[in-house]
Amino acid sequence: EKSDGKAPAEVKKEEKKTAKAKLPEMAAEDLAMLSSFLSDTTNLERNQQVDRILKYKLNPFEVLQCNTEQTGDEINVAYRKISLMVHPDKCRHKLAEEAFETCKKALAELQDEQKRAFYVEMMDAARLEAERELKKKKREQREKTKANKKVTAKDVTALRNAFLGGGKPAKRKK
Repeated sequence: EKSDGKAPAEVKKEEKKTAKAKLPEMAAEDLAMLSSFLSDTTNLERNQQVDRILKYKLNPFEVLQCNTEQTGDEINVAYRKISLMVHPDKCRHKLAEEAFETCKKALAELQDEQKRAFYVEMMDAARLEAERELKKKKREQREKTKANKKVTAKDVTALRNAFLGGGKPAKRKK
């Protein structure tokens, strides 16, 4: 190891620089192709965000991809992240401006404590109603399945007649 009187931290920095320099050279054509791919990927993600925001625009928590327990600061950070993705100057989607306005509206609604409490209350009520409906459907399905499983003597006789030609069961010889 050559330290040349340098501190260990400086030696590590130089080793990292050397390691980075050892990366294989890429042809200009390959670099252009990689750049185009990354740009297309970013544009795709931006377009998907616009579509998602417009789909969930009635739910400000979903627009900003937040949950109800997040603080105001965390919501602001989420807003900055999403709004940069869909800003009309950066996103080519034809509805980017509408998505951006929806983000601003969602942030304003979540910053207002009364509106935020209203949304939380509505989401909780909707969740409870959905759970009740799910339980009701499961109960109805169980009852329907249970009713289909009941077999009567008439059903047994009909099956016996169908499979055995209608006769009484033969007595076994001992």
